[in-house]
Amino acid sequence: MTARSPEVITMLLSGQTVDKVAEACGVARSTVYRWLETPELRDELGIAKRAVVDQVANKIASEAAEMADILAEIARNGNDERARVAAGKIFLDFASRYRSDLVMESRIAALEKIIEQQGAEEPE
Repeated sequence: MTARSPEVITMLLSGQTVDKVAEACGVARSTVYRWLETPELRDELGIAKRAVVDQVANKIASEAAEMADILAEIARNGNDERARVAAGKIFLDFASRYRSDLVMESRIAALEKIIEQQGAEEPE
């Protein structure tokens, strides 16, 4: 199985069905399902999924400032009033969510610190 793991993972990440994976590997569907039950493949698939998500997040982050500038420009100087309103709304929605995320991250960090301190205080 491990020799086929990269092929199976690539196919699953690209949205292929279990039937397509089985056909490409020349095995029965039940074999692919059995592979998916193995901790090794599940772990490899999870790592690969996280890598894809990280890659997308990095791309979004690298483009975010330019996109914010474009939205701000459209909101300020767009020729179509509907486009200006839509751009302004998108910009404000994003700013609001970003602020909420920052507040949530701060709260989670504070809770984690409290939990860590409580764990350190417990007698062994």
